Amino acid sequence: MIGLIFLACLLAVNGAPESRQASMGIQVCTGPGNCQVENTGVVLDFNWYGCEDPYNCYTNPSQGEYESGWGIKFSNGNEMTLTSDTRTYLTSAPNSNQLIIWYNKFYLSNVSCQISWFSKKRYRMFYLLNKELSFEVDVTACGCGMNSALYFISMESDGGQASSGYTGATYGTGYCDAQPPQPGRPSCDELDIWEANSLANVYTTHPCLNGQCDPYGCGFNAYARGDKNFYGRGPGYQLDSTQKFTVVTRFVTVDGTDNGDLKEMQRFYIQNGNTIQQPTFNGFNGVSDEYCTFYGQSNAQGGVSYGMSQGMRKGMVLSMSMWGSPNDGSVMTWLDNEPNGPCPVYQNPNPYTSFGNIKIGPIGSTV
Repeated sequence: MIGLIFLACLLAVNGAPESRQASMGIQVCTGPGNCQVENTGVVLDFNWYGCEDPYNCYTNPSQGEYESGWGIKFSNGNEMTLTSDTRTYLTSAPNSNQLIIWYNKFYLSNVSCQISWFSKKRYRMFYLLNKELSFEVDVTACGCGMNSALYFISMESDGGQASSGYTGATYGTGYCDAQPPQPGRPSCDELDIWEANSLANVYTTHPCLNGQCDPYGCGFNAYARGDKNFYGRGPGYQLDSTQKFTVVTRFVTVDGTDNGDLKEMQRFYIQNGNTIQQPTFNGFNGVSDEYCTFYGQSNAQGGVSYGMSQGMRKGMVLSMSMWGSPNDGSVMTWLDNEPNGPCPVYQNPNPYTSFGNIKIGPIGSTV
């Protein structure tokens, strides 16, 4: 993608890495109202701060340079706003809890920002089976053609330092996802928790087995299933995308334990103090093997229960991004054009998205 910038967020629990990084905290919960802040940080993917060689990257931007160079704003200790083509990874280190991503008009066509978490010079690994994840998101300014994304990938925790000789997670190396491999970018398990703009949203499983991944995946999009009044811009929708809201995802296992295989990804939302349930279609309101089969979704490489569970057990890195083209409402047809969404009906030449108040813990503990 032209003008694509990756932002990798690395979180470090016990002391910051030697390199510079921005702060963004998350909360680890043990029960309702019982959550502790984990000091974490963010780091830019090596490709996008001027280093083209993952074997020889030994610097990254300061927090001030994230804002001045990539339009990435940190606030409240737990929120980040993205405004340009960037990708970030969550690591373990410093403290801020909001990420805001803005589109920078000086970049060409596509926009992207990605975040990952880091700990002790490693990416912060998440073990999601039998857990609940919640976060606040603002997609008010994301129109047709844009994708505000929060997802997990089974990157190596050291950023490929041991296996490939890269300089490591401290410097934002080692990216992978479920798309076909490219030179320097292998394929790996991908769990898309949130891919959206203000017109449509979807969450999708992309498992891998024996080195082969499912690039299409099995996704849940309420608009595509037939409810065109659930999500959209304004008070006429159950979930109003012109206001901030909380996304809650539960990774329910077959036996209710952390060791069980994934049974279903469940979803609901909270906005203005009200809980908004995901719509139900033909008895399904989450992603499961049965749902994927019923709707003819791709469910290859072991599917939701077996295949996705294998990737989740490895531990996954949290990544946040914004990408697309704010001036071309047809570039996200898989997300927001018919039959998946109403685009092109609204575009914004200056999009941004924010992620914040990220919480992880046992089911029922984060909200």
